[in-house]
Amino acid sequence: MILTDLPYFSVCPETLIFALNLQQMVAYQNIYDSLAEFMAELNPAKVLAFHAPANIQTRVEALLDKKRGLGLTQPEQEELDHYFILEHIVRLAKSRARLHLAQAHS
Repeated sequence: MILTDLPYFSVCPETLIFALNLQQMVAYQNIYDSLAEFMAELNPAKVLAFHAPANIQTRVEALLDKKRGLGLTQPEQEELDHYFILEHIVRLAKSRARLHLAQAHS
C-alpha cells in the first residue's frame, strides 16, 4: 500500500505533503543512523573528541544571530540547515561511540 491509497489523503493534500515529507525524513534518519554507526565503529575515542573547527562554530553563531535579528536569506537558511544536519549526525555518532566504548570495557 502506498500513502495515496489511503482515503484521507485524497481529501486533504496538505496531509499528503506532510506524510511524504515524513517518509523522506524517516529515510534520511536511516541514512544518518547508518553514517553515525559507521563513524562510531571506526574509532570511538576520536569521534568523542571531535569538535567543529572554530571558523565553523563562528559561522554558525553568526547565522543564528542574523536569524534572530534581520532574518536569513534562502541560501543562508539552507547553509544553517546543513550545519544542523551535520550536528545531528555527529551527535548520533558520539552517542554510538559511547555505547561502543562501554561495551568494550564491560
